[in-house]
Amino acid sequence: MVPLMSRHTAMLNDSDSIKVAVRVRPMNATELQRGDPCVLQIDPEEGRQVKLLLTPTPSLTQGLGLGPGGAGSPGAAGVQMMERAFPFHVCVGPEASQADVMRLCGINQLLDAALDGYNVTILAVSLASACCT
Repeated sequence: MVPLMSRHTAMLNDSDSIKVAVRVRPMNATELQRGDPCVLQIDPEEGRQVKLLLTPTPSLTQGLGLGPGGAGSPGAAGVQMMERAFPFHVCVGPEASQADVMRLCGINQLLDAALDGYNVTILAVSLASACCT
């Protein structure tokens, strides 16, 4: 696969005042039953990058502006796989417990800072509920 690396990777550092973390949830029973592939991977080296792996379709490659051939290397039966990396301050995989998420995202330190009088905001967004009002 040919990675389409983000030019923003070098811009992330630990002194940023805003930290962005992502948690990749485990696949649910319906996804497993359908045989859906897992298209997200956490970089095991650093845990600061999520890779999106896609088998391109004509509409997907056109929508991403990649042209008719797509990008990547040949997969099974000549299918081109696309890989795109997205950097974050913290990436947590589906095997992590809720306690792991709290620890890796620094939630305890943020709560301590809030109790010491600092302004702190923790925003959690779930795409699973994005369609609900």
